[in-house]
Amino acid sequence: YLESLAPQTKIFLVSDDAMPGLGLAVHPSGKKTFFWRRHNKDIDTGRMTLGIWRDGRIPDMTIMQASDRAAELNTLFNAGINPADRTKGITFGDFFEIYYSDHAMVHKKSHRDDLSIHRNHLGPLDKLSMAVITPGQILDIFTSIIKAGHAAHANKTLALMRIVFRLAVDWGYLPDTHRNP
Repeated sequence: YLESLAPQTKIFLVSDDAMPGLGLAVHPSGKKTFFWRRHNKDIDTGRMTLGIWRDGRIPDMTIMQASDRAAELNTLFNAGINPADRTKGITFGDFFEIYYSDHAMVHKKSHRDDLSIHRNHLGPLDKLSMAVITPGQILDIFTSIIKAGHAAHANKTLALMRIVFRLAVDWGYLPDTHRNP
């Protein structure tokens, strides 16, 4: 079905009837992006881009991945949390400080490496709520490090992100249903 959606002169939106809030935006360029938007009397999330689906190439995000992410966001929304509100929930920067002082400095001899990775590559995520950070954002960081010729460093950055998000769930800063980006 996604393949059959032809671009028009203006962006148009298609909703997924099976998953509340999930939709696809078809851009005049032909690019197709999954989005999520929910609202009620108290919360309006605005339209959040989840990822890109491309026609004719391997998708950056499959419909199943988009549906899974929408389900996670619906869980937060149904609990009264606006995932798009960057003032609610812990930000990546705030949680990284907790991670660094309570875990890295205590358990890792290489804790200064974590601090360096954060300072050099993860700063753009600092003001974002951890609940809204997407795999695409992590992939962008990973790809930029690879393009700079530092594959091993990119892998260390990815490993650090996995640990940080796993601990955020384990320590109750993110719901158990949160998918590690």
